[in-house]
Amino acid sequence: MARGLLISLATLLAPLLWLAPAAHARTACPSEQSALTVDNGAEVSAALVCLTNQIRGHYGLPALRRDARLDTSARLHSEDMDRRDYFSHTTPEGLTSAARTAAQGYPARGTGENIAFGYPDARAVVLAWMQSAGHCTNILSDATDIGIGVSAVSKTYYTQNLGDFSARADRRRATPARTRSIWTRSVTRRRRRPGQRLRGRQPTSPRTAPAPRSPTSQEPALR
Repeated sequence: MARGLLISLATLLAPLLWLAPAAHARTACPSEQSALTVDNGAEVSAALVCLTNQIRGHYGLPALRRDARLDTSARLHSEDMDRRDYFSHTTPEGLTSAARTAAQGYPARGTGENIAFGYPDARAVVLAWMQSAGHCTNILSDATDIGIGVSAVSKTYYTQNLGDFSARADRRRATPARTRSIWTRSVTRRRRRPGQRLRGRQPTSPRTAPAPRSPTSQEPALR
């Protein structure tokens, strides 16, 4: 119940609580508003980690540790979606986020993923994630590790992998937001601007994943 209330409040208050540095003495993360290009992926990725940890700190949660295995998995997925023009947690061959992180040596159990494309910078991406119950649940979970990967060859793609969840706690904490999750798509349509979509994968038991989809426009989108 408490975690569900936290998620609900976070989705409503995120823009007010931490995106106004002057009003709330928040220290802006380096490169948080730098437009993603083929040359500054490392800086934008670091900004995504910094913003995620600022949010967690605001809600009294410990900072996530950056994990090289999750970084590699996230980077390869962003590059693959960019190169082959699809937008999904599942590759055309059927590899899920858990399978992709496991392929880099990270345990498959207890991982979550947020992805986005078309957003100009790290700040815009994280704000959009925090305004979606499913993505917010991932960010404010009991994960301990994080990996970020981006690509900007044809469009701007962002992948955030979160790891080392407690599987039992995940199921409990995801439940309060389930009726508002991105899997229902109803909340997605209410919260997004025209042309935007949302997608985030929370830790669950094995399930059949949705088929990859090709982005239908240049508009920003999340999943």
